[in-house]
Amino acid sequence: MITVRAPKRTFAARGVTWWLIGLWLLLLIGFWLRLSFLLGSEYHIDEFTSMLAAKMVAERGLPILPSGLFYDHGLLYSFLSGALIAFAGFREEIARWPVLLISVLTIAAYYLTAWRLFDSRITGLLAATLATFDDPSIMWGARARMYAPAHIFVLLSLACLLESTLKRPSQRGRYLFLTLLAAALFSHTVTFVIVLPMAILLLVFTVAYRREWLRHPHLWKVAVAGLIALAVVVAVVALGQTGSTVSLQDSSADAPPPLGLEFLRGFFSPGLEWSRFDNLVGFFEASEYRWLQPVVALSLMATLYRLLRHRITFVDVALLFLGLFTVLVVFQMGALLADVWSLSRYLFIVALPAFLLLSAESLARLVGWLAYLMSRAIGKPGRLDWTRAGVPLVGMVLVLASWGPAAWDAAHIRGTGDYHTAFAFVRESWQPGDKVITFHPAAAYLYLGRCDYYANQVTAKVLQDEGDESLLVDRYTGSPLIDSVETLDAVLAESERVWFVVDKSRLNTRYVPFFTQQIFAQMDFVYQSGDVPVFVSRPHPVPLPAEPMVTLYGNFSNLIQLSGYSLDRRAIAPDGTASLGLYWRPTGDPSNMLKVFVHLRNGRGQTIAQADHFVYERLLSLDEWNRLQVQGEWLRDTADLRLPLPLPADAGPYRIYVGLYDPSTFERVPLLNDTSGENAVVIDLSNLL
Repeated sequence: MITVRAPKRTFAARGVTWWLIGLWLLLLIGFWLRLSFLLGSEYHIDEFTSMLAAKMVAERGLPILPSGLFYDHGLLYSFLSGALIAFAGFREEIARWPVLLISVLTIAAYYLTAWRLFDSRITGLLAATLATFDDPSIMWGARARMYAPAHIFVLLSLACLLESTLKRPSQRGRYLFLTLLAAALFSHTVTFVIVLPMAILLLVFTVAYRREWLRHPHLWKVAVAGLIALAVVVAVVALGQTGSTVSLQDSSADAPPPLGLEFLRGFFSPGLEWSRFDNLVGFFEASEYRWLQPVVALSLMATLYRLLRHRITFVDVALLFLGLFTVLVVFQMGALLADVWSLSRYLFIVALPAFLLLSAESLARLVGWLAYLMSRAIGKPGRLDWTRAGVPLVGMVLVLASWGPAAWDAAHIRGTGDYHTAFAFVRESWQPGDKVITFHPAAAYLYLGRCDYYANQVTAKVLQDEGDESLLVDRYTGSPLIDSVETLDAVLAESERVWFVVDKSRLNTRYVPFFTQQIFAQMDFVYQSGDVPVFVSRPHPVPLPAEPMVTLYGNFSNLIQLSGYSLDRRAIAPDGTASLGLYWRPTGDPSNMLKVFVHLRNGRGQTIAQADHFVYERLLSLDEWNRLQVQGEWLRDTADLRLPLPLPADAGPYRIYVGLYDPSTFERVPLLNDTSGENAVVIDLSNLL
């Protein structure tokens, strides 16, 4: 039986120039990809919070937010970006630049760590190639968020731990590892999940592979230094936002904190249901990673074979360590952490560094084996210079062919607007006495210098007001919380003009339907920036009753039913605007967006007022439609009729005709058992007007 072995993967001295050229080329490509994404102005919702923290560093020297909260989340980013903002002034692009530079530096870090761990410049180049074209690395590598800094420190921590304990035991290297680990923990709180897997695997591999490093003198000093560093990090986290806030609606909000430590509340939530793991596993099932999985599996199988044959080397140890580390991190996140801390995007920070290193070495092995087989096939196994030179090139071409299109698409994403442009519109339209309500107080404060109210009914994370402990305020700006329809109605009634800014996704998911419907009933939809609509209150807002004043029945093709209405003549505004509340029951699946027609006619059949409109101003998502249908919840709609007051009494009787039609064809939706002859429900106003 012939054992196929990969050739030694080192470049000849005369070939050193080629890897250097390749690395610089990757750095330039990586810089261009990330810069293109940066300039595309496509923002993640949390970027505005990080930018506010950085701006506070620029103004105050510390990330102390307007609420007084110490924002410990992403300290390294806050200080780096804050320093640049203090020097160059605030702009979104300026706040993103430190992350971009760190992300480009990460490409070089992948090359160096892979080269040192696996003694192969080929693996180093392949690791750098993966980091260059990785889709999440491009996006998080140009966002004003702490993911890229945390990613590089997790990468360096892993490499330094393996280097200083299992490869070349070094006390200095272990101190460097502790420093890098502390930097990772200060970069993003979720990096705490790497500590336990590292400790477990270090114990296992020390016992199984290299015990002698435990006999090094002064090892206890390293352990003490590690405990002190960990205690400092925990103290900062406990005093900062992680230890100060928990969502009101979180199941752990009223539960006792784990181990009596308040800052752990909302962090741990043990369980083993598959639903806790599917999104985490799905991260690695993305198309760009899927083809690497069999390559990694083949490499690990070869490593296990070498282990059984007692021919294992440090490269094999590193591969097994990285593979098990990835599995343990995913398992720990799914089995131990609460939902808010087990988001799949966090795997970019805590698991992807190990996976990319593992993939780079596995790919290098595969291509090396293929080159070796090719040399045997041509009958010149002793002359491998050309095959060795082609190994990194073939691997890089494979990565480029698989990841290049997605990387190109990521680099060319162009935002259509977000909270920054939405609040820019509000700022330009601002008048003395105006107030603003928003789901995103950090963004409001960043662009308006204020936030009057924080609206959230599902994931509200708040603090107690220092002056009034019964008052709950937003943790970022100290804005009073609006979490009920009654509070919203009161704010709209007592204020001269109020703005409301929220993205469409959270408009449908962070409020109960009645709350969202009150927004449309009492405010006008005046602007949309990308996926962020802007509303402004009406001069005379009229709250929508929870239940209809009058019940009726109108079945429109089993698609939706009109089951009631409300109209209070005492609430007609001075300008003659009457708010007609329509109460619908979704019963089918719409194929397109239908429009509601509302016609007020006099006794002669003349239309004297009309209010054709889209329900929710076209912001009603299909998910929300289905949710209302499943829950049996009202789809409350408002039609504002401008009445030509006074209405002549002798021109009656007055009737309102309500129906639906397709705006593209103007064809009306059939009304079952229609008696109007117009596919419309008729509302008699004889007793109301």
